[in-house]
Amino acid sequence: MTLPTLLIITGRSGSGKSTAIAALEDAGFYCVDNMPVAMLPKFLELPLEGASDATGFAFVMDLREKGFFSSYKTILGTLGDKGYPIEIVFLEADRDTLLRRYSQSRRQHPLARKGRTLSQAIEAEKEKLEDLRGEAEYVIDTSQASVHDLKSMIQDIAEKSVELAPCV
Repeated sequence: MTLPTLLIITGRSGSGKSTAIAALEDAGFYCVDNMPVAMLPKFLELPLEGASDATGFAFVMDLREKGFFSSYKTILGTLGDKGYPIEIVFLEADRDTLLRRYSQSRRQHPLARKGRTLSQAIEAEKEKLEDLRGEAEYVIDTSQASVHDLKSMIQDIAEKSVELAPCV
């Protein structure tokens, strides 16, 4: 039996995670945005309609979830031990690009809610994500990338990930 490839899309807020997950959906992946990492093992046990035809699974996971940092290593490690091929794709953009993107949208940065300015929130997030960035198989800087460029990069990763999926 072949276990599905699990792509974990993570990174800085405003870096293009929603665009990435849409590209993976277009590539045939079964996708879930803002999946709590603690729910991932149970989710993979569910008989999902149409999921058997999926190329793999892709999940956006990030600091919006309170328990993410305390549990992601253990949970992803356990799934890896069960034979799931797991790859982390980390998206980032430089400070000026993130400031521009947030000024163009009506969304608030998730860390700005704690009395921080947008600039402070961007810097705090960068610091919190540094270890996770170091663990990623792919790090993509989207500062100069168009939506089309990012989709193309993500689709290339999807193709490589599926080629590497082992049979168990």
